[in-house]
Formats: sequence, structure tokens, C-alpha cells
Amino acid sequence: AWYRVAFVGGVDLRHGPSVEAPRTGEMLCQNATFAAAEELMGADGRVYLRLADGRGWAFDDSTLFPHDPSVVRGFWQPVSVAPPKGQQPAGNGAMLAGMGLTAGAPLNGSVPGTMGVDERAPAWG
Repeated sequence: AWYRVAFVGGVDLRHGPSVEAPRTGEMLCQNATFAAAEELMGADGRVYLRLADGRGWAFDDSTLFPHDPSVVRGFWQPVSVAPPKGQQPAGNGAMLAGMGLTAGAPLNGSVPGTMGVDERAPAWG
């Protein structure tokens, strides 16, 4: 599953699935995205998330803080810079294409060719 860091202060990664576990020294900043290879329900009400790239553990505390969660689970899909037939490029797509970049370029450890979409955000038209 994919997640996006929602907490403005970011999330400190841990060496194990507990807020008491030692910190790795790495922090995921707000809006960073990551894939979780494992999800463990903690006795403290948090869901602990082992990052797929092996950097450590983050946590989902949305059941404890529904209005200010640390992370938000996202839906991911391939993104194309090319507009549908008959439409002109709009917004940053044309600018990115002119720079030789695509909207699916890997950022924040994301998978090439994908882009996160927060289920609470409106879809781009």
C-alpha cells in the first residue's frame, strides 16, 4: 500500500514497529510518499508501516488523531503527460514536457511512472 505523509512536522522513521523504538535518524517530510511492505497493528492503536525500501518504520495514527493523522493512505495510478486526442496541454504538463520531464518522474522515493492521489483531494480534470 502507498502512503503520503500528512503531518506538517513530518514523520521520524524508527528501527522497529513502536513509537518507543530508536529513531533511524531519517525523517519523511510532509507530502513525501512511500510504499509499505508490511502493516502491523500496535497495541497503542497505531498501524506500524515497514517501508518497502528498507529505510525503517513509520506509523499511521489516524484512528487516534482522525483530524490530524501522521500519514494518509493513497490511491496510485499511472500518469501520462500527453493530453487526450483533440485537447491542448494544460497547466504544468506542457511546461514539464518542454523541460524533458514527466509528471511521473520519481520524487520522494516514488515509483517511476506513478503519481499519488489523496482520496480526499478532488481529481484533476
